[in-house]
Amino acid sequence: MKHISFPITFYIHSFCSSYIRRITQVTLQEQASKGLSAQFPAARCIQQGCLTSGGPFHELHANGHDKLGAQALQMGGVELSIYGIKDKFSSLIVLLVVLLNNCLTDTIGHLYFDFIIRNSGKSPSQLIRPFP
Repeated sequence: MKHISFPITFYIHSFCSSYIRRITQVTLQEQASKGLSAQFPAARCIQQGCLTSGGPFHELHANGHDKLGAQALQMGGVELSIYGIKDKFSSLIVLLVVLLNNCLTDTIGHLYFDFIIRNSGKSPSQLIRPFP
């Protein structure tokens, strides 16, 4: 005679786990409803708005990326950092340079002044650069 215990055990296990899950949800709704609603993906949606800009070359965004770091390249301590400047109005990348170190303020300052000289002395009204 064969024993068929797996389907019954599976049914009991699934029933108990769904029952425990339901008790947990009801308790959380009663005790901490704000915390429970924050767990759902719809609660974390970013409110989107219109992108406004004063025109081309009015606002530039500058940022460095360490995508080709020493661990990624695995070439001994060689590290290649990428630094770029992008126009907000047109989404055009106006400068993209590979540097040895994009964290030094002297290097970024020289890069910015070279960028202004290349553009006939025109500088943007706003330059946004996140701080490390």
